[in-house]
Amino acid sequence: YSRRRLLGLRWPGVATDANGAAEKDAVGATATAGDATFEEALAHVLEMEGGYTDDPHDPGGPTNKGVTLGVYARWRGVQLTAATRAGLKAELRRIPKNAVREIYLTRYWRPAHCSEMAPALAFFHFDASVNHGVTGAMRLLQRAVGTDADGEIGPNDAG
Repeated sequence: YSRRRLLGLRWPGVATDANGAAEKDAVGATATAGDATFEEALAHVLEMEGGYTDDPHDPGGPTNKGVTLGVYARWRGVQLTAATRAGLKAELRRIPKNAVREIYLTRYWRPAHCSEMAPALAFFHFDASVNHGVTGAMRLLQRAVGTDADGEIGPNDAG
């Protein structure tokens, strides 16, 4: 993809071909395929993340299916304290599939605007968002297309 075409996947209004003519945008086609793309991307992430771990060398602490104890506590709306830690840890070990799906959808897929991207780019960007945070993934994408890496992708990146 050219820089403008890649940015056009995020903002269809900025997509142009080499001659400056507007390209047909693929977002409409990918919007309906977004759910299927999310499910595929989620399956990949879950395969890579694995099951429950409580590695003392992992800065994320207890983690199940890639969901850290801190993320789980925030999703539940519970402050992670010494008093709540054991209970949350036990819940995290048994976290239901639908809760894992909702966490990935609401914390990574939607904030990263993955459904507005072509499937291959959405897949990559989602994985990067999970591993680097949404802002970190946006910075990686901006560096890849040669725009200012501010973590906020917007129309000014079309420059």
